[in-house]
Amino acid sequence: MARDNIQSVSGQDVLKISLRKLVAGRIDLLSYELNVATHAAKSNGYDPGRFERVYTLKEGELYFAFNKETADALIGRWQQALDAMKADGTHQRILDSYR
Repeated sequence: MARDNIQSVSGQDVLKISLRKLVAGRIDLLSYELNVATHAAKSNGYDPGRFERVYTLKEGELYFAFNKETADALIGRWQQALDAMKADGTHQRILDSYR
């Protein structure tokens, strides 16, 4: 594929504009994080089932960062709360709500 067949979009409402182009047939596919794209599709009135994931560019983990001055005890409490949310299913329910 030639580089001139690739569009780069930036600015406000990028995903909304890209979804509109995709539905209108002005582009063939778009690259975005799956959960974000699914949520954006729903938020803009599209059925996410209408779209197909055809290729995964990269899989990775997301992390939280804290200011280096944040107390270790506070970070520990935060980690405990996250671990509890994962253990009781709350974390997964939140993630699923964006799919």
